[in-house]
Amino acid sequence: SHGYTGMKRWALGSVAEKVAHSAVIPVLLLREDGSSPLGPHNDDTRPLRILVPLDGSAHAKAALVPAAYLVAALATPEQGAMHVMHVAQPLPTMNEEEQHQEQKRMLQRATRYLRTTAEQIRDGFVAHPIADLKLPVTWSVAADTDAAEAIIRGAENGGDDEGAGMF
Repeated sequence: SHGYTGMKRWALGSVAEKVAHSAVIPVLLLREDGSSPLGPHNDDTRPLRILVPLDGSAHAKAALVPAAYLVAALATPEQGAMHVMHVAQPLPTMNEEEQHQEQKRMLQRATRYLRTTAEQIRDGFVAHPIADLKLPVTWSVAADTDAAEAIIRGAENGGDDEGAGMF
């Protein structure tokens, strides 16, 4: 969460707030300067995964290390996993053909971005401490005008969407 307040929050809205209020599954929002709650993972029938939405900003990438530590701690003694996601939000264009072409370009850019980011996480180039945890990193791209809805769907589907990969 960026933690915007006042006019900036009113003008820009809050994807984090929409996700937290609309999700039918538990959601944990972390602020950059906040603490991370830790505790045991109570469901040993499936691996614990954490979803980290990335928008290309440094603020979003700053959530990677705390998220990795959180899922590793909560999954102990099993191994946790991380899923990174990007929501490509189509822009209004002149006609349907232009819109289709722009969406295709956006999805290609987002796919390259997440594939590269997941490789860099695995190899320790981005958020170096994550590489030491040896978490499997999966990724997915969603196209939607409502980022919050796309994130919720991604969380509910466990990242099993089209345009997904694993490292």
